[in-house]
Amino acid sequence: MDSQEMKTPKLKNRKVHKTLKIIFDIFYVIMLLFFGLVVVLSIQNKLSGNAVRFGKYQLYAVEGGSMEPNIKKGSVIIISPVETESLQVGDVITFINPDDDKTVVTHRIVKINEGEETTFITRGDANNADDDPLPADKILGRVNVAIPFIGFLMSFARTKEGLLTLIIIPGVLIIFFEILNLVKASRQLKKRKEDLLLAKLNESLIGTSSEGGNKMT
Repeated sequence: MDSQEMKTPKLKNRKVHKTLKIIFDIFYVIMLLFFGLVVVLSIQNKLSGNAVRFGKYQLYAVEGGSMEPNIKKGSVIIISPVETESLQVGDVITFINPDDDKTVVTHRIVKINEGEETTFITRGDANNADDDPLPADKILGRVNVAIPFIGFLMSFARTKEGLLTLIIIPGVLIIFFEILNLVKASRQLKKRKEDLLLAKLNESLIGTSSEGGNKMT
């Protein structure tokens, strides 16, 4: 087997290792950003006591299962304001419970009663009964997207234990991977020194052999 054939597997292994490292680094950064975003959103929600806002969009954590399986418990929904005249049967809306101003509900419109005052009949996808008629002024917006599971994290992050956990985890990850980088850098430096020493030793041996050869007659 020639030297070229021996080098090929090593070259392939290096490429695979490099590709995996890039993928892992991207995943690592995404996870840090994700945990950081959850912490920021949770702190904002806890301090303000209101929904998290991004411009016209609002974020709510779904704490019940009345909209399953379409919107699972523990999801985060993103809603935007909507003209009530544009709402249709089948739209999923978020609204303030007429019987409890501190409760926010997300259900589907199943009927629209038009008259002197338009009201909306809603129902959770998992429920067997309609809600009471909903006045238009209680509607906060229409649901644009639901992201599973993140609501659990946001609810957890609003607790002292959760907030500490979500701060500590990224911190530990950063320290762990920095230690790995330091160990790797130390090994590379040691290897370079060993290679340099071997190169000098080879040069010295070659020089000694040349001098010995010149003296021969």
